[in-house]
Amino acid sequence: MQLQQFNIATKAVSKVVLVAILILLNGCHSLQRTETMGKKISLVVNYPVIMINDGVHSDVHFFNLRDTVFIFYYGRYILYRLPGTRKFETDEKIAGSEPWFIYRKQSAQGYLFTSISDSTRGMKLPADSFLHNRAFAGASFDISTSDSLVERSGNKNTLVEKYFCNKSNNENYPDSFYFYFSDNFKNIDYTFSRKLDSLRKMKLYKVRILYNEKTSSAYQKVLPKREFLFEIRNEGKNISKELIDFISRVSKSYVF
Repeated sequence: MQLQQFNIATKAVSKVVLVAILILLNGCHSLQRTETMGKKISLVVNYPVIMINDGVHSDVHFFNLRDTVFIFYYGRYILYRLPGTRKFETDEKIAGSEPWFIYRKQSAQGYLFTSISDSTRGMKLPADSFLHNRAFAGASFDISTSDSLVERSGNKNTLVEKYFCNKSNNENYPDSFYFYFSDNFKNIDYTFSRKLDSLRKMKLYKVRILYNEKTSSAYQKVLPKREFLFEIRNEGKNISKELIDFISRVSKSYVF
């Protein structure tokens, strides 16, 4: 699997060692130049967190963080509802803390708002870098020459490929990964890999990245099985009047 970065990130806070594997992957998502009047998708992401000797839990504590980004397409505009703030101790989401980001297709700039009812001017930000950092826009996948295809299944409408990673002796690298393709996503603008979509003649809509249980030489602990998930879901064409009104207000009042 070709990745821009694939490492174990650690953060020590009051004897807490947080082992969070953050994926910053090569490239950005791409948007086809269509003028669909209304469309909604979601990007579901699951990433495991391991806490070692945090002073609360014994030895190794493992849990999953799951976030969802909603993306709305309306005319020439793209609106993101980003993940909200969480309580670190409980992983509980804080209701109403989800920010919104809007930009026009092909525009380099966009505007960030604290909520859909935010009546301020918002904050003008570079679209690409902001979405890369806050909305998993860097989630782009490819197959490395060192990866081995070990299983392929499906039919004329779906395809599942399983790969073994030959760099499994590196604890930062996954042991295996699955690519899921479907032709039911042809009209979805978001893509994980334009190259693979073209080669398979289907949309790569889900990726599972698996780590087996193994001993970490860096932490001298047995790390449990864990899985990263990236999935595109088609949420239909229903966009609420509140969102349409918001997009209309911003498009008439702001310079992109």
